[in-house]
Amino acid sequence: MVQPIFHPGSPEELIDVLCGLIDFTTGPNRVPSTARIVLFMEASHDPAIREPVAKARAVMETSITGALRHLGARQPQVGAAALMACAEGIILHRLAHHDATDARPIVSMVARSALA
Repeated sequence: MVQPIFHPGSPEELIDVLCGLIDFTTGPNRVPSTARIVLFMEASHDPAIREPVAKARAVMETSITGALRHLGARQPQVGAAALMACAEGIILHRLAHHDATDARPIVSMVARSALA
């Protein structure tokens, strides 16, 4: 069984953590996050980069899977994949477009769907 790194007590707490991570990644941690996106592109054709990038993503997805399981999701792996895709998309959009659109409504919809 996958154990979450954090144990949210409610869907709202999960949403708070994910939105906080998105805000940190695209705010105070913007420069390293931009470099990480560049590494994603390099990983598409460089196996030496692909492996560590994939491992880092897997750690986060495993944590979200465990958190969703903890909250009673019927398909925690599918929900985690959806939340990861959502978060990565918001992060990429914010970094590329210098957009500060509130992620909460989007993350909330995806998280609540994963828990439905």
